[in-house]
Amino acid sequence: MAGRRGGQGGRLIRAALRYLRKAEKRAGHHSRATAPPRSARVPGAPPETVRKFSDYIFKPGATHGKDKVFRSYGYDREHSEQLATEFTRQGNARYAAGEFTLGRADQHGQRITIPVDLVGRGDAAGRSTTVKTGWMIRPDGSITLNTPFTGFAR
Repeated sequence: MAGRRGGQGGRLIRAALRYLRKAEKRAGHHSRATAPPRSARVPGAPPETVRKFSDYIFKPGATHGKDKVFRSYGYDREHSEQLATEFTRQGNARYAAGEFTLGRADQHGQRITIPVDLVGRGDAAGRSTTVKTGWMIRPDGSITLNTPFTGFAR
């Protein structure tokens, strides 16, 4: 996370890169794992990221209660694409800046937590919060959103 001193952020990045190099080696690739260049990223959010909002957060009848957080800031199911695009933008920027926390690594990849700023709209305009989001680092160095809300950042 930003603000860490003493090289801890560098150690986290090196640990993530070691994991990615091992994953590439297991897959038969031998090039160094790095995040794709900014120019290689497609603007907007992939459909599976949009579905994290439309079919999970705002799923009718869901009992997890995560929708209440987003609704309290003026968002609903029809804002899924907008939310996915903004979370993707902020996630990629903060990942590139090293503003993430390493989670567990397993056969699926390296999990990380990235803070994302949620800005209110409509009646909630002028309000904002920072939420923790769960991501996965892929063998090619890119990241994908696993869950849009794991709690509030402090």
